[in-house]
Amino acid sequence: MQWDVVADSRVSRGSPPSLGGLREDRDRLSRDNDDLRDKLNTLQNELSDLGSHLVRLALQMVADRKESTKQERDDALSRLTVAREASSSGLRSSQNASSEIDRLRADLATAEDNYNRAEAALEQANSTVQALTMEVRPRLE
Repeated sequence: MQWDVVADSRVSRGSPPSLGGLREDRDRLSRDNDDLRDKLNTLQNELSDLGSHLVRLALQMVADRKESTKQERDDALSRLTVAREASSSGLRSSQNASSEIDRLRADLATAEDNYNRAEAALEQANSTVQALTMEVRPRLE
């Protein structure tokens, strides 16, 4: 009795499958497997690149924000110094100098708050980077 393999993997009675046909199927499946492995490697590399890019972008954004906040703080300190010098040299009235100093102190406090928030955001970004790194590494291995 002879058996035929039908396209949907059922076996029917008939002539035995040809070895040439089986070899062609095996070779085709092997090529498909190799193609899928190449695509998987490509996707893993793209995932790694995207993760690295995301991390660099997040760190750059935090660093930029921190630098901006630091500049605000430095500007407020500079204005406070100028106001103190002007106040002590008598260029402004005592009341104006006092209100300017109060305003500058408020600006300095705001700048320091922004600086602290930027540092906290940097720490959060570092935590996120570490978590993403731990998540991506096993996928690449």
